[in-house]
Amino acid sequence: MTPEEVAYFKKVYKDSPSKKEAQEILSEHFCISTRQIRTRANDLGLNMMKSNSPVFDKVISDARKKDVEGNRVIVMWAQESTPAELNFLRNVEAYAKKIDAVIVIIAGRYKNPNSLYSVDENDVWWDKNIEGYLSLNRHNLTPHVSVLADVKVLPTATRPVNGFEGFEGETSLILGHPRIQMKTVATLEGYRMKEIWTTGACTKMNYTDSRAGKKGEFHHVIGFAIVEYDDDGKESYIRQVTADDDGSFCDLNYSVSKEEVTTINSIELYHCGDSHFGEEDPEMVDAGFDMIERLNPKSIRLDDVFNGHSISHWEKNLPITLYERFINGESLIKNEFQTLKNGLTRYVNLGKNIVIPRCNHDVFLDRYIDTNDWKRDIPNALEYMECASLLLRGLAPKGLIPYYIDSWFPDGNVVTLDGRKSHRILGHEQSIHGHKGANGSRGTVLQFTKLSTKMFTGHTHSPSRYDGVCTSGTNTHLRVGFNNQGASSWAQADQILHKNGKAQQLLFKSNYKCTTLFD
Repeated sequence: MTPEEVAYFKKVYKDSPSKKEAQEILSEHFCISTRQIRTRANDLGLNMMKSNSPVFDKVISDARKKDVEGNRVIVMWAQESTPAELNFLRNVEAYAKKIDAVIVIIAGRYKNPNSLYSVDENDVWWDKNIEGYLSLNRHNLTPHVSVLADVKVLPTATRPVNGFEGFEGETSLILGHPRIQMKTVATLEGYRMKEIWTTGACTKMNYTDSRAGKKGEFHHVIGFAIVEYDDDGKESYIRQVTADDDGSFCDLNYSVSKEEVTTINSIELYHCGDSHFGEEDPEMVDAGFDMIERLNPKSIRLDDVFNGHSISHWEKNLPITLYERFINGESLIKNEFQTLKNGLTRYVNLGKNIVIPRCNHDVFLDRYIDTNDWKRDIPNALEYMECASLLLRGLAPKGLIPYYIDSWFPDGNVVTLDGRKSHRILGHEQSIHGHKGANGSRGTVLQFTKLSTKMFTGHTHSPSRYDGVCTSGTNTHLRVGFNNQGASSWAQADQILHKNGKAQQLLFKSNYKCTTLFD
């Protein structure tokens, strides 16, 4: 468009009594569809600025001027022409004061002709309680964290975190959206870990009565994303907080209710990233133990406790790798059993309930007994015979690794699962590691979102959250074996379940920290 056409375009939008009438006039003038007119209006920012509300223009003007300072930022999403969840907002304000955080609310757009709160499509307004926090800017909090308040994602979008993987280079992104989702993005060796997070909403549900609207209503979450960063800006830490119906919420060891912030003395569950004893990162394990001590969970979940390198079918045709295992003393089953027992003992000694689901690395041992000839692996012959005898006599119905764990720790505080029976903790299924999907297929996180329950999973080493399915990361080093080359989305990440049934994911950075609140 020429400058003269832009000027005419803006004048018609300004002088017309409604956007609809302006679009019809401009469609006839430029001989293009009203849909194309709306697109051009969006490009010029006219649809955002046009309003019959005398307050709206000032709110939007102030939002565009908003800047962010401070080392902690709470980010939420608010829908236009929709009341705020006032109890929740007041609790957020109390928490922000407690931890010295800045509040940023991303102004979201969604037209609902059936809205209970607005009868005129041009009657655009914002709840007065959130006006002072609204933002429409892109906030680069550090060189590697960006709040995309200038990007509008439709609140009914099913996968709002998708499509932004290459956006802003290595920078982690926060998107305003009422669904709670996150994922890590595969990056090359030497590049910074990249994450994409959504925020949750601070306004009430206000959707159309369509299929998409009802799905959006079902997944509407009252919550926020919190960003913390060190004084030098080298590391940043992001996590999500979700609220109860009364607006109360928990974050790490804080509980916020009725505008009061209190310290909680325990949580329900601490879920460690995949363990792979023998290949774990000792500093990451120590960082997890520090969090366990601080948060005092009732139960601890451990995945892939058995690594299985001594008998891995992945490596049986790799003689160089097998020789390296032999030289390092890693080719004997009895040594790996001892490593497993030592690793578990440290957790068992904490006196917590230990939950261990059936995992794919556990199955390595059962597969080895089924498919190998003991005479071709004499160093492991005795262990082979013992394991084969257990299977033949039906003494290991849950599998060999669960059998040995149960025999080592018979006192009852260690629960091994077989992958068939449900084991829920506050409504979150814990029996699924993540390698098995529906009808015998390979498991995927997106497949699990179609099931009728919330759940914690592991397996991928790439933390993610898609609505009710939370996936942990790993407690190993980030470059191991088959992912030593190319891009990787692995991250060291644990997750927790609060006593109010709300989950949080803890992503540990290169300094083995996941928050600044415990400095």
